[in-house]
Amino acid sequence: MIARDRTGRGQHVDIAMCDGAFAWNVYHVLLQQRSGAPPRRGAEHVTGGWACYNVYETRDGRWVTVGAYEPHFWARLCRHFGRDDLVPQQWAGDPARGEILAFFRARFRERTLAEWMAELGEVEICFGPVNTLDESFADPQLRHRGMVVERDGFRMPGPPIKLSATPASIRTPPPAFGADTDAVLAGLGFDASAIAGLRTEGIV
Repeated sequence: MIARDRTGRGQHVDIAMCDGAFAWNVYHVLLQQRSGAPPRRGAEHVTGGWACYNVYETRDGRWVTVGAYEPHFWARLCRHFGRDDLVPQQWAGDPARGEILAFFRARFRERTLAEWMAELGEVEICFGPVNTLDESFADPQLRHRGMVVERDGFRMPGPPIKLSATPASIRTPPPAFGADTDAVLAGLGFDASAIAGLRTEGIV
């Protein structure tokens, strides 16, 4: 928009989900270039290798997330559990790393998800539940943000990009599987007889 205002010319905007997903790897790319070793699945700083950034099972078989990556969040988490001694060991290697993980896994299994939410929900440690899809659709913040859309009995996520002048909207539910097949094939030049033949042969 700044370039348009300055030059009076618009430009093509090319956005690909693949590009965006790949860009999320910047953290692992940096670590690999610094260490020379490729990332290990489930064993890095943000994939479950350390206690400060992990998911934990609760007593009722649910899961909670802990994102105490920054030192002040980690310190608050440790002190909440009465373990000031763990504060300087946030990024400790083995065997301490494994022992710290085991401690938090055991502690979180002591209570249910609801009990942990009541205890830690307001503590500043980047803590939250691992929601089911149904729970996500009921989330007050997502509903407030217009991220829950219901059309003709079908529930779906709303547009994630909010535009003040030209807001996006979802006006119809997605079609059933195969509902548009005939129209697509007709648009590609197949006549009714050819489409019927494709159906007879089980191709569509």
